[in-house]
Amino acid sequence: NYVRTISATNNAGTWRFDIGGEPQAFENVTAYARRKIKDRFTVDMLAEYSGALGVNAFDPSEYHTPILVERKDAEPESMKELTLAQARARFIA
Repeated sequence: NYVRTISATNNAGTWRFDIGGEPQAFENVTAYARRKIKDRFTVDMLAEYSGALGVNAFDPSEYHTPILVERKDAEPESMKELTLAQARARFIA
């Protein structure tokens, strides 16, 4: 039930890049071959791609609820909680 999926994720220091479906006309597909996985799909690319689809991904008014992720149970000791600014500074810089 999707047309295209793209993700660059970091789990405990290990980066993973995944794509699926048909490339869209607005994509920078040459970026997906970059050596560093974190450079293959950047925050700027996410903003550009979502804008091409008519969505401002970083505008809270685009969402129906102010809560995007809610933790229901206790945080595991091995898991760190970061604000969006902290996560960007740690993983994107």
